[in-house]
Amino acid sequence: MAILFWFIFLLISNTTLYGVKRKIPVKRPVISHLKLSKQDAQKIGQKILHNECGGDLEKLTWWNLGEEFASMGAIHAIWYPKGVNQKFKETFPSLLLFLESRGKKLPEGIIDISKSCPWQSRIEFMASLQSKKMQKLRAFLVDTIDLQIAFALQRLEKSLPQLLRFVVKESQKNHIKQQFYRIARSKNGLYVLIDYLNFKGEGSDPLCSYHGHRWGLLQVLEGMNGIKVGSEALEDFVRSAKNVLSTRVKCAPPERDEARWLQGWYNRLDTYKEDF
Repeated sequence: MAILFWFIFLLISNTTLYGVKRKIPVKRPVISHLKLSKQDAQKIGQKILHNECGGDLEKLTWWNLGEEFASMGAIHAIWYPKGVNQKFKETFPSLLLFLESRGKKLPEGIIDISKSCPWQSRIEFMASLQSKKMQKLRAFLVDTIDLQIAFALQRLEKSLPQLLRFVVKESQKNHIKQQFYRIARSKNGLYVLIDYLNFKGEGSDPLCSYHGHRWGLLQVLEGMNGIKVGSEALEDFVRSAKNVLSTRVKCAPPERDEARWLQGWYNRLDTYKEDF
């Protein structure tokens, strides 16, 4: 019996016996969890509401001129009608699923998660802007602004591992992680990351590009080069983002006339350096 106990002890210890060695679990690097209080989520929601809608609650349900989709909520989540070629990532159905998971009952008879946007064109959508159906939808979106930001934060947290999969060099992966957390640790940094990701996407989809140029969060982080957190980090982010977006405008098809949006984009980026 003593021999049996000794054999078991050797198996579970760090020693080797007849080639059997204990396997020590290897710690894998994990992505830090990003957290926001409800109060901070509301503050960020109001900032993004101003960025996307100019603070106009009517624009919680909107369809921008020249676009092929509706823009919904404070974060202007994309919602495509059926049969439209989806050049940009659709996010409104995922947002609705998230709100349901947080106990929010969707307005009955107004939204069907399984279906596409029920308005087939901008003309049809804007003609219904003051309808009872649209008013109820806006009331629902006003009531869930903090949860819309929680959804955007969840998307942000998932985005970093996705971005790193598109980077080959280990040194570049480390650079992107460093810049991401450099902003996340800065005051108002989560607002910056959430807003830009919501504004221009991850930058990992090759279909969302002009002549090979992409303009998402990945490209902004790649273009940063500092190490300090705080105001210097935010300045670096804004500088890189302006370079990325100005290049986008130069590469865009002439018929899109994207230069008309550039100053507004710059104004939005400048809010990243403001205290609130």
